[in-house]
This record gives sequence, structure tokens and C-alpha cells, in this order.
Amino acid sequence: MFSNSNGEGAIQVDDIEPEPLYGAKFVRDLYEMAGSTEKKYTVPCLWDTKEKTIVSNESSEIIIMLNSRFNDFAKNPSLDLAPAELQAA
Repeated sequence: MFSNSNGEGAIQVDDIEPEPLYGAKFVRDLYEMAGSTEKKYTVPCLWDTKEKTIVSNESSEIIIMLNSRFNDFAKNPSLDLAPAELQAA
């Protein structure tokens, strides 16, 4: 059992599998590994495995990054994840 950061309530967790790179069982573990002091653990988060830090946890920023910065690795680099007509002005 664990309680949230506010100390409110408790959740029974029996079968959490750690992620394979660092053995983290909770997103909080990654934030703490990155040295975050915010105490606000949100997803999604884009993780830099080389620097062991969070690049971004803002979904709109992550989409923009994934839309172009990883095209060298993409199976379909022409796929537009952030069409101009859907982006905020």
C-alpha cells in the first residue's frame, strides 16, 4: 500500500513490473532520478536515456518534437503529427 504525495488515501499495488532500463516502478521514480523537486509527477514525459532526465512533460511540445526531430529513425517520416491547420496561432 502507498499513499499519494498529499497523504490522501491509499492504493493496494501488488504486481507492478519495473521498467527495464532503471527498474522504476512509478513515474515518480523517474522524476526523482532526474532531480525534480516539483513534487508533481505527470505523464506523458519524454525521457532522455543518455542524460537520464526529462526532456519535456508537455504533450503539445512532445508532439512537435516527435513530428520532426526523430525522422531519421521513423518508419514513416512523412507522417505529419502536427499539421499547421491544427496548431494554435
